[in-house]
Amino acid sequence: MLNHISPAIYHAIRNYIEQNAIVEAFYSRDIISQADVYLPYYDDEDASDNQYADFDIWITFSQIERVIDFDVLTEKWVPYINSEYGLWIGVSDTTSMDNFIKRVIEIVYDYEISDAELENLKNNFDVKIER
Repeated sequence: MLNHISPAIYHAIRNYIEQNAIVEAFYSRDIISQADVYLPYYDDEDASDNQYADFDIWITFSQIERVIDFDVLTEKWVPYINSEYGLWIGVSDTTSMDNFIKRVIEIVYDYEISDAELENLKNNFDVKIER
């Protein structure tokens, strides 16, 4: 796992393209199989550990496979698709781009980024991940 988040990651997340139509087309044509898809099942929608189980969009960005930790995704109930054709994560869209970026960084890096750190990324400064 990386020990920093670069501005390039910020820009990649910020410029995401919704992938729902692609995922649906791949799945309907058996290009992506059910074995490639992790969709968490949960009984209690209000449980705190199910915060990512509901999602609106499939997203991906360049080289996401280099930083993703599938154990963290599973632990946080994040839907994902991992196939030979790509890697997508299921994310809920939010009302602001900053909140969306924070959510994706938390999912991918298992790190809760502060407002000040987000500003640093916007201003092209790396953010060191403190663990």
